[in-house]
Amino acid sequence: EEETDVSDPAAIQRIILELGLQPVLVYEKRRKTWRTPAAAASDYVLPFGNYVEIEGTVDAIHEAEALLGIADLETEEETYPRITARLGRPEGEVIAARFERE
Repeated sequence: EEETDVSDPAAIQRIILELGLQPVLVYEKRRKTWRTPAAAASDYVLPFGNYVEIEGTVDAIHEAEALLGIADLETEEETYPRITARLGRPEGEVIAARFERE
């Protein structure tokens, strides 16, 4: 997985379409991230649930889990795209998981 900031979403969409790619899944997520010298912990809110991702060495991950009091939480092995495919709603040719608009 690669991530980058996108300053012009419409331009990126045009580039992707010019490459012949078509979207099949869309999911929205909101994230808050905290960092320690050895790990980064992100709290993700998606339309189908809340998730915590911790990146670092195995020891740093265990330390962050203990610090956050989440060592006993269940590990989710399924990816966000697979969860979206299972729980998302059809929007034309795309399966989407979006937040409710107010």
